[in-house]
Amino acid sequence: MKNFYFTFGSDPIFPYYRGYLIVKAVNEEEAFEKFRSKYPDTHPGCLCCAFWYSQEKWDEITVDMGKCHEVIE
Repeated sequence: MKNFYFTFGSDPIFPYYRGYLIVKAVNEEEAFEKFRSKYPDTHPGCLCCAFWYSQEKWDEITVDMGKCHEVIE
């Protein structure tokens, strides 16, 4: 399983205020399915988060991304 990171900003439409959550999945497609099963799109085809990152991209981030709110397995 790989980690995929879904981040949130300050928009009240997001399930969390700032920070991020981790989805553990085999691939990106499965990560999106798991995320959407708990947090459906608010607009068709648009994930209910600010951004998402693979583990590789997450490791390149140099700013504090805040608190991890949840892990979806």
